Amino acid sequence: MPNIETLKDTYENDYRPIRDELWGAWRQNYLGFISEVNKASQSQFYSPEFQKRLWEENPITTIGPGNAVTVKGAYQDHTVIDILWDLKDSPRNSSPYDLGRKQQVIFDKIIDYVSRNHSPSGRKPWARVIRVFAALRPFDVMCVVSTPWLKTLHRAMGEKMGPYMKVLVPHAETAAQLFDILKLELSLENAVDVNQFAWWLATEYQKSEDEKAGAQIGVKTYTTATDSPSLFILPTEVQRRGLFHVANNIPLLQKITESATNGAPREELRALIIDESPDLSTKSANMVVNQAKALDLLRFDNGAYYLTPIGEELRDGEPPHQVLFPTLAKRFFGFALLLALVRDGNWSVPRKDLFRKMRDIYPSWTTDRMPIQLTSWMLKLGLIELLRDANNILNVSATDDGQYWASGLPADMSPWNVTAEEDALPDEEDDEEPLETPVISIKEADFNDLANHFATDGLILPNRFLHGVHGALHTLDSKRFVLLTGLSGTGKTSFARAYAEAYCKTVNVPLTSHYCEIAVWLDWTDPTGLLGFVNPLHEETQYQKTEVLSFLLRAVKSPEKPFFLCLDEMNLARVEHYFAPFLSAMEGRAGNQILKLHSYDYAIDGVEPTIPWPRNLFIFGTVNMDETTHPFSDKVLDRAFPFEFWEVNKDAWRAKQLQNEEIPSDLLGRVFPVLSDVYDVLHPVRRHFGYRVFDEVLRFCMAWPDPANSTPSIDTAIYSKVLPKLRGEDTEAFTQALSDLENTCTKHGLNHCAARVKGMREDLAAMGVVRFWS
Repeated sequence: MPNIETLKDTYENDYRPIRDELWGAWRQNYLGFISEVNKASQSQFYSPEFQKRLWEENPITTIGPGNAVTVKGAYQDHTVIDILWDLKDSPRNSSPYDLGRKQQVIFDKIIDYVSRNHSPSGRKPWARVIRVFAALRPFDVMCVVSTPWLKTLHRAMGEKMGPYMKVLVPHAETAAQLFDILKLELSLENAVDVNQFAWWLATEYQKSEDEKAGAQIGVKTYTTATDSPSLFILPTEVQRRGLFHVANNIPLLQKITESATNGAPREELRALIIDESPDLSTKSANMVVNQAKALDLLRFDNGAYYLTPIGEELRDGEPPHQVLFPTLAKRFFGFALLLALVRDGNWSVPRKDLFRKMRDIYPSWTTDRMPIQLTSWMLKLGLIELLRDANNILNVSATDDGQYWASGLPADMSPWNVTAEEDALPDEEDDEEPLETPVISIKEADFNDLANHFATDGLILPNRFLHGVHGALHTLDSKRFVLLTGLSGTGKTSFARAYAEAYCKTVNVPLTSHYCEIAVWLDWTDPTGLLGFVNPLHEETQYQKTEVLSFLLRAVKSPEKPFFLCLDEMNLARVEHYFAPFLSAMEGRAGNQILKLHSYDYAIDGVEPTIPWPRNLFIFGTVNMDETTHPFSDKVLDRAFPFEFWEVNKDAWRAKQLQNEEIPSDLLGRVFPVLSDVYDVLHPVRRHFGYRVFDEVLRFCMAWPDPANSTPSIDTAIYSKVLPKLRGEDTEAFTQALSDLENTCTKHGLNHCAARVKGMREDLAAMGVVRFWS
């Protein structure tokens, strides 16, 4: 193909000898029309007949899908005609760049006005208006009306078209450049010559590229210019069989092109992807890098990836569908097929029917896996949209951009039907390098260092307890699971958080990203509360992720670092139901422990069906044992180490408060003896209370309006925080506990509490059972 230095020779020796034979009729119509427009008087120009010809019967170029955007009301709207009349005779006394910018302002104004006032569908008549401009400004606006064809022209000229967001700038600059290179005077005849030569360059370049790529079918010939794109589709036997889609797939490809501007190794690109999308597995991140290469965005050279010209277009902000769809249609089976099926369905097809037709054409697609992946790509490219009709049926409909690209597909797609031999071919996987994650052992914390960090937390615990939990979490790396059971308010959740914080400090990782605390819900009956689910209500197939799922995926990707999961009040729901995948994974055979995330056999929205069981995951379950919770089955207990929190070290709590300068020591001296006595009489029947009650009663008394008179505040606090949990049957121990409690309250002047306990004791004697709230 020619380059910028040889364009004049190409024009003289290759194009002019065949010009009239090739496009004589088009040339005659083109020249006749722009001459008529140029000579038109104002009255002629404003006539409805002339405007209809200008908008509908313009022979400069065909506009493919643009014909569907009708704006007939604009032909008689003097607001529009006034602008066009002024544009026709406006001077050319500025640089091509400035001229293009001025004309772009006018173009945008007309597009906005006409689409709002004269387009029944609200669609924008881009191609129709550019063709009108080409008739009014034949020296500045070319017959190569679409941006993809304009890019092809620039490649044919050996140049790169800049990332213009305003299309009329490259029109004006390219036209001026060609007039200059070809040494032609400004005349209408030469304007036609320049435009037709430009179209010839673009189409010859496209044919050459298609033939080099192995085109046997689908290479077009043109009798006139068109805005319809040229799409070459490889034969099915050499097309790749699929392209998986992950969340944020296109933005990730854009990030890759930014990072590879000066070259980047695979490891750097993979780390970038994981940093941008932490939920993606290492395998998925590798495959996104492979996608970028398969889509011609990257080339591999001397150990690093560099941008191709197509990759530069995506980096520079070109619309993704313009950059990616030609390659998707050419190399990947299904993209052209999907768009053709929507086209053949009058631009809208029920999604269910579309997927069935795609499976019929490619029988190896026995599920909707690949149709879903393809649909996700097309949605994100903006080529289709999902709309519900009056019957609430979900339809796949082509957008304006989708209809544009569909106009470049062959009318007959049967040559791309999959034969029986081709059907036997396996789906192609991108595996340029091994994707298995090596087995990496966690960096375990030294116990002495951990204990030193833990000691600064201020929790009141015996040393043997910390030894026991640490040992349990390091007995088997496949089952780092402990249950913290016992009395409410004794610091079970605080212990889990403190242990995680001490561990993270010891191995130098941030707690915020390595500790996850989740409250279990009463209505959890399956694993979706932890692991998420495929959202059936969302029009686009979407996986509803959870905080826990994202946390687990991070743990899998960083096997050398510890991750701590705390399930608070774990037995509010039946553990065997919602925790089943975790229990099964813990007991898997060595080397084959997997955590099942969902029941599909393929990734949904980037979430794989399974992940390796993270051996760096430490699980704490906090448990309250009362009638509002569920007991544990042996299946759960076999996989966990339970530890009880039943005892409260009262003296240690008092000593801790004395070290707190905010606590009045005289008030503590009055509150503590009362709490200690009440605790002691309730302990034998296991109705005693934890550190939380000690803390809250003391704080309540500190906030009492008359702290010097502490008895009423203590009476009120114990009535609110201790008595509501009293319940039991008429046993000797419980009856004695109530009697002792009444005496204790009377002894300390807690008259309100004493009266309530006396009433409960009498109810117990009368009915054999009592509750505070009965």
